[in-house]
Amino acid sequence: MAQRNEAEAHKMGADTHFPGAWTGDVWKVVSILKKFRKDLRVHCFSAAPTGLVLITNLDPSSTILRDNYLDLVEEYGKIPNDQATIEAFYDGIELLAPEDAVRDFDHSLFFRV
Repeated sequence: MAQRNEAEAHKMGADTHFPGAWTGDVWKVVSILKKFRKDLRVHCFSAAPTGLVLITNLDPSSTILRDNYLDLVEEYGKIPNDQATIEAFYDGIELLAPEDAVRDFDHSLFFRV
């Protein structure tokens, strides 16, 4: 999924619950958003095979991430992408059930004229 080489993605995900579903270090984005964009609402769901992140309260005028891009790449690029670090990440977030993403959702938003 995050590997440009499908064979490499299958190799990296071989020992996971969902072989072939490997997303690299994209999980670090959640930490970045929670640290630098406290205005956002970031919800993590245990949706197979690789999880789902729902982000709301977006502000298109924010330039925080763009202004700090190179520093973020340097800082978060140094964080290991190993099993222990990923497990520590999961220990530090609230993981919601997938059905919570649509519970009490106002579906009429899609049908207003």
